[in-house]
Amino acid sequence: MELKPLFDQQQAQTLQSVIVRIVPGDTSPGAIEADVLSYLMKQFQGDLSGYLVECRTFLGIVEQTAQEAYHLPFSALEPSKQDTLLKMIETTPETANFFRRLVEWVQEGYYTHPVAWEMIGWKVTG
Repeated sequence: MELKPLFDQQQAQTLQSVIVRIVPGDTSPGAIEADVLSYLMKQFQGDLSGYLVECRTFLGIVEQTAQEAYHLPFSALEPSKQDTLLKMIETTPETANFFRRLVEWVQEGYYTHPVAWEMIGWKVTG
């Protein structure tokens, strides 16, 4: 999916990395396998278009926090460091509300995908 009209390269990488930490694919299919990024891109072009500026701002804060704490882009951090930063962002008044919304949207994208249906025992036919 083309991300350029919505996000620059850094923002897209940060968003992808955040999505992966929300629904990691450790022992079962995760956000990547459920193509949650594509789902969100479609939503940001439609129903969630009013949140696009707020999402860009949020991604900038995530990136700035990673740079200040570790001198690396968020996407380059090991998962445990990404989780630590997201826990901090989750409780920061400036970012908490948007992060909560993003988690809900990622979960929605994940659980509306057939890969998640099959994982929880629903058989997809036709």
